[in-house]
Amino acid sequence: MRLTGKLGLELDLQNIPWVSWTPTYSSEGGTITSVTNNFANYKKVGKLVFFSVSVTITNAGSATGYLHITPPSVTPTGNNQYAVGKEFVNTGHMLFARVFDNAILVFKYDNSTPIATGNGVSITGWYRIA
Repeated sequence: MRLTGKLGLELDLQNIPWVSWTPTYSSEGGTITSVTNNFANYKKVGKLVFFSVSVTITNAGSATGYLHITPPSVTPTGNNQYAVGKEFVNTGHMLFARVFDNAILVFKYDNSTPIATGNGVSITGWYRIA
């Protein structure tokens, strides 16, 4: 993909490599017993970080509330940045994530929890950095 600005400057996003990271997963309340990290990749373009993460919750344990994912080492700046996704195994529900400070917080479309044993969660988005 090429982006061309008003000054005719061109940025070729295909030549910026995706970098993998290993996020940690937790919940608002209780404890997630186990997850399988399917993939977690990001690329930094100037002051923007594009990311894509996929996880399967193999055992939800006593977890409740939002799914907390640690972002890559490039920490988000500011509040109220959002990403979108989908539960891809059991329900197909639309998901959204609030991205800020040192957190990617994932909710179902109705603000309820996306956490359940067997659920697959995929989130893609971008955020600003300092």
